[in-house]
Amino acid sequence: MHHRSILDELLRLDMAIERSGSVEINAAAFVPAKDLKGMLAFLGDNARDHLLAGVANTLGAEPPLLERSVFAAGIPIDDCERIHQLVRERCGALHSELTHEMTRAFEAAKKSAKGRIRVGIYTYYEDSSDE
Repeated sequence: MHHRSILDELLRLDMAIERSGSVEINAAAFVPAKDLKGMLAFLGDNARDHLLAGVANTLGAEPPLLERSVFAAGIPIDDCERIHQLVRERCGALHSELTHEMTRAFEAAKKSAKGRIRVGIYTYYEDSSDE
């Protein structure tokens, strides 16, 4: 693909800003937030693999995959927001390390390699006082 085509797509998705002959990234991660079809594809891919990990762990036929979460209820919504920001900050370093390792593995792999891996983390919180 031509580099200009890639840049045009990043600009269309509002993930980059072009100014005076230079380009600036306008996103913390590659998530096409302005592209509903792309966002739904990400959602489907992530949900599928999350459920596949849970089912594999439940059936126990293979060694368990990493599947971990932390839950709390009865805390102020401000603390939920603060904890969410903590997760975002801490996950950034891990994301960079994982991207580096996956890139290294891909570049060193033989063309016949068929393995795939998805590592995900999510945060969800809500004010459930209406329940």
